[in-house]
Amino acid sequence: MKGLKRVVLGSAVGGLLGAAAFFAVDGLIPRTSKAQSVDMGLHVRASSSGADKWVYLKTSSSGADKWVYVAGKCRGKGSEWVYAKSSSSGADEWWYVKDSPSGADMTICLSGDIDHWFETLNN
Repeated sequence: MKGLKRVVLGSAVGGLLGAAAFFAVDGLIPRTSKAQSVDMGLHVRASSSGADKWVYLKTSSSGADKWVYVAGKCRGKGSEWVYAKSSSSGADEWWYVKDSPSGADMTICLSGDIDHWFETLNN
């Protein structure tokens, strides 16, 4: 019986930790954007296979090809599939991710593996 209690307790704690992680990441993403307010919808891939473009995400503007602002989640699946990279090696473009739309080259919405986007940006 002792083993069963540990399994039940472990499952409950694991479920709570998973929910907490989900809501923490969800809180970082702006609410769903309106279609007319974005220039491009991006479908984020955690792996490079099937990606249309490999993008190096930067937190500084130095050397960036484009300055982008994330308006929120896309209503559907983004049309351009991107692989977000934390290193410049093999990247098609370097993007500086801005905190506001002011001065951004394009405003984007995200779909797919959004967690990967923010993990890559914060590395």
